[in-house]
Amino acid sequence: MKVEFTHMEDTKDDFPDNNTRCVFSVTSKIPFKLNQNQALLAFEDAEVAQRLIKMGKHSLHLDRKTTDVKAVPFTLGMGIKFELHITISGKKIDVSEIPELSLPDDWVRDKLELNFYKSKDGGGEVENVKYDKKSRTAVITFLKPGVANGFVRSTKCPFTVNGRQYRLHVSPSTNVHLEKLQDTGRAAKSARTVVISGVPDGVLKDDVMSDILVIHFQKSKNNGGDVEDIIYPTREKGVAYVTFEDQEVVESVLKKNEHRLEDKRLSRYYPLKVTPYFTNVFSSVTSVLNMSVFKDQYVLEDLIQELKKKNTALSFGPLQSNGHISVQGSFPAIKMLRDCLLLKAKSLSEDKNEERKSRQRQKKQQQQCRLTTDTNNFVLDAEREKQVVVLDTDIYLYMKNVLPKKLLANTDVVISDITDGDITTLYLQKTRSRPNAAQVLAFKEEIERQSLKLHNTLCKERIYLEEYTREEKQKYQLMCETLKSHYPSVLVIPYDTHIDVIGNSSEVFEFTREVNKEVQSLFQHR
Repeated sequence: MKVEFTHMEDTKDDFPDNNTRCVFSVTSKIPFKLNQNQALLAFEDAEVAQRLIKMGKHSLHLDRKTTDVKAVPFTLGMGIKFELHITISGKKIDVSEIPELSLPDDWVRDKLELNFYKSKDGGGEVENVKYDKKSRTAVITFLKPGVANGFVRSTKCPFTVNGRQYRLHVSPSTNVHLEKLQDTGRAAKSARTVVISGVPDGVLKDDVMSDILVIHFQKSKNNGGDVEDIIYPTREKGVAYVTFEDQEVVESVLKKNEHRLEDKRLSRYYPLKVTPYFTNVFSSVTSVLNMSVFKDQYVLEDLIQELKKKNTALSFGPLQSNGHISVQGSFPAIKMLRDCLLLKAKSLSEDKNEERKSRQRQKKQQQQCRLTTDTNNFVLDAEREKQVVVLDTDIYLYMKNVLPKKLLANTDVVISDITDGDITTLYLQKTRSRPNAAQVLAFKEEIERQSLKLHNTLCKERIYLEEYTREEKQKYQLMCETLKSHYPSVLVIPYDTHIDVIGNSSEVFEFTREVNKEVQSLFQHR
């Protein structure tokens, strides 16, 4: 066990008690057990260990004798690491080794108080004595801070009872708690996992393709290593997840410029794209929420903390003085947060209405009835007239440009849209010729289902253009337009600083790879 002092903590909150706060880092050794005639070797570089394991047998020359040994991988157990936070009281001391006395507990407490009350021995006025006869211990609390420090400098303190002198053991009174407890010795699974895009879909049986992928990422020429697990197929076509035994293999695999999936069972090689597991496949969206509507009923800071606990997939920015807060995350998660806040707002509105009704029920009962009737009629008319759908802007553009039939198939509904950055709001309204409110609602629900499906299957690749000249940017855009006809399911959105490519993972990867290849070829022949 390794214990290391790291720092002193701020004690301004403990100033009246004169407490001392310190933090230690504690790391346990990684436990392991060796059998007879075994030795454990650890190398700085994982590749060295892999090479030795692949060689199999090794010959050792010791004392003019040759001994054959075998190198095999060894799985270590888990160690632990944590922070030890210790608060040393400035008013309390712990007393132990109190002699067994044939006296009532109250008398022993009084004698302990008198013993530590003596100012000539460094004592002071005692506020409280907690005595435990069974354990022969006590906790002495002084009225003034700092008195305790005088006693803990000496671990033994004289204690006289009925003319007989004893020695009490005195130690600081401490409060200890642990923080940041974590396993050591092996990286988390997510840190040892990579995302593989561009896997040929439907070419071979899934289990055969899994074996081919494992073989590829175990080969040293591909900077690979031992594979712990593979997930294929996944809900995203052409995507697999590969988990390695060692995190260092992940770093090695990511450094390789090009991965080609080759096998005699494949008619050609397939380029693969390898990315860390934590990389988002689809971009997140950012939304600015106006929380000021809740300020009369909630402490906004407390409400934000509640939302953070319930929406862990979202990232919240600082709360502004005007009640606005920026929230970032996946579109479904943003939508769930929006629905939650709408429910809260509706609840507050209902509470206010109930209070108003209660106060005015006797005086304005007839007026309230008319108001309620009018309001209900207004809501019903609004539902018949218009439905609102909030979508991720990229998904809306994909539906509009690649799947137009999904949006235009219903000729009985008029669609208008307002785009605000990452979010687009659609307003669905019935045509005058066919006033069917149920049809508008059904169309809204179909769009929402399609949006969720696309969010789970689409990915986005971005081609950055900031470093290129205007002429080079035009070549990129022209090449995208030229190749677009070969990829009808891919959406290309050009911007001044970049080009977004949206579609399923394998087609997006193939498209961007081909665009980069063709444009770089043009640059080289200038």
